[in-house]
Order: sequence, then structure tokens, then C-alpha cells
Amino acid sequence: MIFEHMKKIALLLIAVILLAGIAYYFMSLPTSPGVKAGSKGDVNSAHQADVKLGLKGCDICGYNALEKKGAICGNCGEEISNKAVQAENLSSIEEYIIIKQIEHFMPDTLGSSIDFLNPSISPNGYPKNSNWRPKVYETQIYEIQKAMLEADQRQLDTTATTEPAS
Repeated sequence: MIFEHMKKIALLLIAVILLAGIAYYFMSLPTSPGVKAGSKGDVNSAHQADVKLGLKGCDICGYNALEKKGAICGNCGEEISNKAVQAENLSSIEEYIIIKQIEHFMPDTLGSSIDFLNPSISPNGYPKNSNWRPKVYETQIYEIQKAMLEADQRQLDTTATTEPAS
């Protein structure tokens, strides 16, 4: 009889632990895909009232932050136009977009993760265009960043060896 009573208590305890685990799992889910609750990209955050709507998508940063095509992006500050392509001495708008995406998404620290699609709302209040996809890959950005750091290091090494000792 005591064994039966202990068995029921053990089963009840297991059920409570299971329910608590399930509840914890669902409470820790982000409010938007790929966004942690309470983060800058959380649509339910205090910035929801500041979201700017009715704008066109920028091909560089992916946010709906253009008054019209060819205008300067309100989020990344870039202009996608033939004039901008010529100013950079590039051959196509496609090439210009790729270079500007590399500049825009390159992290400050080598190897830091790059999330092209988040936050869903930029710090400036522009929503991410859900149909936008980058033209550059994360690995390409890392390779370019690594090559730039190596070139900087070689230049520092060259400068250090050519300076006269005082």
C-alpha cells in the first residue's frame, strides 16, 4: 500500500517537472523568427510605434527604407543609381550592390556572426523586407575581412622594419 502511494507521488512529480519544462520551452521562444524576446528586433518592443511603413525595399541592407527607387536609403544611407555606380568606377548596379552589402554587413570583429535578416525592425525604425535576400554570402565577407586584416598586418610589418631605430 505504501509502495502504491509512493508510486503515485513519483508519477505526479514527473508530470509536474515535464509540464514545467514544456512551459519554460514555450516561454523562451522568440516572438519573431530569429529574434530573441526583448531584443532590438522584437516587433513587440517599445519601438513598435516608431515603425516606418509604406516605403520601398533597399537592395543593400534589406530594410523598407526608400521613399522611391534610386533614392538614398533612410537606413544604410546608400543610393542605388547609375550615378553611384559610375562614382565607384564599377561596371554594374549588381556589382555595386554586392560591394555595398559587404561593407554594410562586415562585422567589427573577425568571425563575428552575421545575421542578414535580423533585427526585423532596424534601430532606425524600418521594417526588414521579408522578400529580400543578400547577394553576398557570409563566408565571402569573412574571407574579404580576413584578407584585409592580413594586408593591414603586412603593411604594419613593412612599416616597422623600414623605420630607423631611434
